Amino acid sequence: MNILYESGPWGLLIFIMLTLVLGGAAALASGRALASTWRPASHCILYAAPIAATIAFLHFALFQESVIPLYELGAAIAGLAQDPATAIRQLTLGLRGFFAFFAIHSALALTGYRLTRARQMTRQYSFAYLPSGLFSWRGKS
Repeated sequence: MNILYESGPWGLLIFIMLTLVLGGAAALASGRALASTWRPASHCILYAAPIAATIAFLHFALFQESVIPLYELGAAIAGLAQDPATAIRQLTLGLRGFFAFFAIHSALALTGYRLTRARQMTRQYSFAYLPSGLFSWRGKS
C-alpha cells in the first residue's frame, strides 16, 4: 500500500475523487465558514481531523482500503506496556494514511480560510485595505 492510495487500477482515481474532491470540498467549505464567522485560523486544524477520519472511513467502507489498519493499531496499543518504543513506531506507521489525509485537509481548510479572510478584509474594510494578491491585503497609504 502506498501512503496515499492503494495500488491497483482504480487506486489513484479513488484517491482523487474521495480525498481531493469530496474531502477537499468539505475542508475548503469549513475553512470558508470559519473565516466568515471570524474564528481563528487554528480552528481549521481542529475541523480537518474529523474530515480526514471520515474520508479514511469512506476509503475503508466503500473500497475496502485499509487506510487505518485496526489490527496494527490494536497490536501496537497492546504492546505499549512491554516495548513502548516499538509500539509507538507501529502506531505512527499504522496512522500514516490518516496523517497524510489530515495534512491534505488541513492545508485545504487553511487555503479556504485565507481566501475568504482576504476577501472579507478588502470588502468590509475597503476604506483601509486594498487587495494584494489572492491570499493577502495591504493597507492604504
